[in-house]
Amino acid sequence: MDVAAIEKKLAPALKPPKKVPLLTEPLKQLPKGKTAEYLECSAIPCKVIGEGLKNAAKIIGMKFSTVQAGATPESFQAAAQQAVEDKPDVVLMPAIDPDVVKKQLEEMKAEGIVTALWATRPPAPGLINVFLLRPKEYYEAGSAVARYAILHSNGEANMLFFNQSVWTFAPYYGEGVQKTLEAECPKCSFSETDTLPEEVGTSLPNKVVSEVQANPSINWLTFAYGAMDLGVPQALQAAELSEQVELISAEAQANNLEYLKSGEEVANDNGDRELEPAFYAIDGVARVLAGQKLPDYEKLKAFWFISPEEVEKLNPKEPYHPIPDFQEQFEKLWGLK
Repeated sequence: MDVAAIEKKLAPALKPPKKVPLLTEPLKQLPKGKTAEYLECSAIPCKVIGEGLKNAAKIIGMKFSTVQAGATPESFQAAAQQAVEDKPDVVLMPAIDPDVVKKQLEEMKAEGIVTALWATRPPAPGLINVFLLRPKEYYEAGSAVARYAILHSNGEANMLFFNQSVWTFAPYYGEGVQKTLEAECPKCSFSETDTLPEEVGTSLPNKVVSEVQANPSINWLTFAYGAMDLGVPQALQAAELSEQVELISAEAQANNLEYLKSGEEVANDNGDRELEPAFYAIDGVARVLAGQKLPDYEKLKAFWFISPEEVEKLNPKEPYHPIPDFQEQFEKLWGLK
């Protein structure tokens, strides 16, 4: 195991930039009065993103509404069909395989509706206007989590990944964890189990306990997104397993901030979902409406570990932002400051 090489690869994930990445050109025209409709999935991060989108839309002058999209192909198709019938100027969509709603996407394109999609596999060329949180970003987040575990386990991390493959971003994160452990840690191991959104905070904590009890060699746990470990530390403690495993996740929600503060979660490779996709998505669709060229989103980085110094200052009742003044930076790009 090459510790120095792993540390070097992990370094970019340990310190967020001070400026919002990638965006430099000011917005030429505000989309005032334009309408945006958000197909909101039922996972906790989708709610957080929705609040960010609503805030960004209000700042930039767009009218914003939400359609509940659930967590099944059928519910997403119904939500997308409603959006087609509503004919807003913009439709925003999270974590759905674009093939599931291909018919509706083609109808939106024919109607001239600007579309934004994130946290899934790439759509067919020309079908989506703004594509964010690409597979590469989730893969790199998983790789960073794996490297953190390698370094903090002295090269003996036996990682169990709780997938949620109904969301198409989740397997990319798991792949990043798995391939990095296999390539960079000879004594490490990887296993996974799939889950459903409705298990979060209900049956999932007990499922975690059962998996750890059945596999005593497991000493690290990670989850497709941070909110999934809601109730897990308490379940592990009740089963007297807290000393056996370390929890590490990505995309910090309120429960992750609380667990980091208490030491029940050792680290979080945080993706600020109010920043990306929310503010980036509103910025992107505004640029399309203004006829501007979009930045190369393939180069966007969106995950950084919350440092130990920041953990000390966390308030679990308030969202944590790696770039604290990101909203003000967008307002300047939009000519509002």
